[in-house]
Amino acid sequence: VETTKMFRTKYRNAHVIAMLITDGKANTPLNGNIEDEIKYYSKLIAEENIELVIIDTRPHGITPSISYINKISSITGAKVYRI
Repeated sequence: VETTKMFRTKYRNAHVIAMLITDGKANTPLNGNIEDEIKYYSKLIAEENIELVIIDTRPHGITPSISYINKISSITGAKVYRI
């Protein structure tokens, strides 16, 4: 988000695309609650009008742990591609 803001000071109408390659599992929060942080940063991405593309690396089949990919995608409007 900060890089986008700096870039757009020079190129105001730039279309920014970010790619997130993830299994959607959260490991350690930066400051507190993981889910709150995911919502916060996802909203920042959406507010800065950054087009987010998510590459979902979860293994096929049943995975017992929580993945936040759907939450991130719903907040940011990201397209999700499963590999």
